[in-house]
Amino acid sequence: MSGLSKSTNAARQAASSLGFGLQPLRRSNSDTTVIFVHGILSDSEAAWGNPSWPSLLLEEEEILGAGVYVFTYRTGLISHTYSVSDATDALREYLSEFDIWKQRRIIFVCHSMGGIVIRRFIVANQARLAKTNPILGLFLVASPSLGSRDANMLSILSYAFSHSQAAILRFSQSNTTLDDLHRDFRTLLDSKILRIVGRELIEDRPIRIKRLFGLWRQVVEPFSASAYFHGEGYEPLKIPGSDHSSIVKPLSRTALQHQALVRFVRQSLEMGFGEPDHRPVVRDQESAGSQVTRETTTVEPPPLRLGPDNGTVFQSALSVKLTSGTTMPSDDANLERKAEIALELRAGRMIERMFASALVKNDVNPTAIFMAAAGLASSERQFELIAPWLRWVRDNRTAEEAAKLFEERLQPSWVYKTRMQATMAGWSGNWLFSVVDMSDRYHKEKFAYTYSMAYAHAAWKDQNENALRSIAGRLIDMNRHFFDYYNRDISVFDWLSAMKGIPPGNAKILLNEMVAKKAPSDMIYALLARLCLEPSKGAVPDLEVLIRAADSELSSQAMKALAFIPAQARTIRELKQDLLAKGSIGDVISAAIDLRLHAVDNLGALVSGSGGGELGYYAAWSLGQLAPGSPETRRYLRHGAIEHPDALIRAMCIVGLAASGAAEASQLVEAELADSRDLQKFCLLVARTYTEDITPLLHFLAETSEDRVYVPLLLTCFQRVFCDALRHASMHAPMLNDLQGLSDDP
Repeated sequence: MSGLSKSTNAARQAASSLGFGLQPLRRSNSDTTVIFVHGILSDSEAAWGNPSWPSLLLEEEEILGAGVYVFTYRTGLISHTYSVSDATDALREYLSEFDIWKQRRIIFVCHSMGGIVIRRFIVANQARLAKTNPILGLFLVASPSLGSRDANMLSILSYAFSHSQAAILRFSQSNTTLDDLHRDFRTLLDSKILRIVGRELIEDRPIRIKRLFGLWRQVVEPFSASAYFHGEGYEPLKIPGSDHSSIVKPLSRTALQHQALVRFVRQSLEMGFGEPDHRPVVRDQESAGSQVTRETTTVEPPPLRLGPDNGTVFQSALSVKLTSGTTMPSDDANLERKAEIALELRAGRMIERMFASALVKNDVNPTAIFMAAAGLASSERQFELIAPWLRWVRDNRTAEEAAKLFEERLQPSWVYKTRMQATMAGWSGNWLFSVVDMSDRYHKEKFAYTYSMAYAHAAWKDQNENALRSIAGRLIDMNRHFFDYYNRDISVFDWLSAMKGIPPGNAKILLNEMVAKKAPSDMIYALLARLCLEPSKGAVPDLEVLIRAADSELSSQAMKALAFIPAQARTIRELKQDLLAKGSIGDVISAAIDLRLHAVDNLGALVSGSGGGELGYYAAWSLGQLAPGSPETRRYLRHGAIEHPDALIRAMCIVGLAASGAAEASQLVEAELADSRDLQKFCLLVARTYTEDITPLLHFLAETSEDRVYVPLLLTCFQRVFCDALRHASMHAPMLNDLQGLSDDP
């Protein structure tokens, strides 16, 4: 008997005696894990047939390295109040037990309510997932994403047996739990915070007992089983002749649903990291053997430790990795050790990545540290993490040497090799790198995103005006290629990340060129946000054209950007005065910061009322900028800090008071801090930066991976709050001043 057959038989025996928990049919020896999740009133033995579907997957030689697990949770007739959330909590612990959180690809095969369990799991654990940012595959099989009308008949379970799982399956406008989950998951998909790919299979006919009574509606109807994934190549797929039970019991490896699953897993294996959520498309010309399986090394970041002396805060942050106290080794003999420290920090959270880049930037020989780190890198992800350091390397040949080292070390496929060459070239400032034929649809899929990011990163380095105009054109072209394949533009989150380090002068030229060429609004908004972070008189774009644009969203973003751009230029000053005269809230905020006291009452009304939201945050920030010269402004801030019902607006008002030196700021911080969390806590710790020091803020950023902190930081007012705090603290720790432009990772 072959080794494969032995392992398959062993898996079948294991599957026949499953209890609750996560059972490994085969542990992963690669960076990919597949987990099967059953539905309601079932288990991992009854759900998947005989031979079981997981056992069939084990026989596929294309994915021999992938781990295969089955998750069994309590969902019997008398499971009572054991809820979907309880099941997701259990899964979270099992993933830790089997060390699956570190996997680069986690694929869930979900039947019926199993899809609800996994969607709840992803929503509840999005912060932790964002830390390692794996590719998440959702293969949803007859899963009632919007509920099931047949499940309404299960409501007797909900009442008679207190069966909380039966209640969540109902299709009803009153099913707020499922409606909220659908909304939260849809928001998460649209935000592109996580890399989620998926496909949905639909049952063809009713289960047998319904057919006997002449009932022909499926248990899970198509509108509910196909709610999320509709792109080319992963359209919803109806399995002919299947019902709600048989659809997850393929009889052989040739069954349509099994072939669809194998293709889905295979396509997930071909996805690179650092790309958006690519859609799995099967192509005849792609060979399953073209992908070289590599072991991915995940480096756990060291904890950030900060000493009491802000003057050595950077060195103290790294001291846990040093044997020589709080000073970095400076001699060449310790070069590899410095590279090791930087590489480990680079795999950490945002503030640690910033520290790592500051370490390289401020070294006497950034090229040597980069090449030493490249010599230590053992995965594609690590090479991607250090690539941004090439912007401090003057010789373009260094990028070519690193790309060759990547090729020799990892023996990647042609796709990965070509991507890495473009990535390295872009970060080194070379925008004239070789480009494959983008008329080929396969090339659009594999390279449009990578080339877009590479061109944007090339603009981080000094370029002449003609070069920048060419880069703008190429960015628009690559976004068009991306749209041709994926039927959507590259997301604003990707553009914000790719453009946040472009020098203001470069950003101005790119922005005006993109406006003239009618680039997508997300690209223009990202450049506007860049100019807002570091406004200067010489880098003011033609905002009037944008504000009066037919695109209302773009016009709104341009008006917000106007608030952060100084009115030193006559045209900008006149534009602000014109907007202020109109008197709407948005117009006032756009004009307020430079026209000073004329707008205090309008802004004060926003923080004195009960309204919240983005305009309220901008108003509080604007008042904070005006506070040092105006007792009236401080009065509004005090009122907002104490009385406003929105906790985040209260925190922003406290930041304004602290920055203006108001005596009561410390007491207000302490009164709010104990019960604060997420972005509110971030703002309060920013306020403490002005009253005490920045150490607690850096601790917080090093210890949290909450998306609710980092994603809202894309709003310009919160970015400016952070940068202003760093600028203030840098008076005592000059190294912190370098961190302002170094948060370059997605």
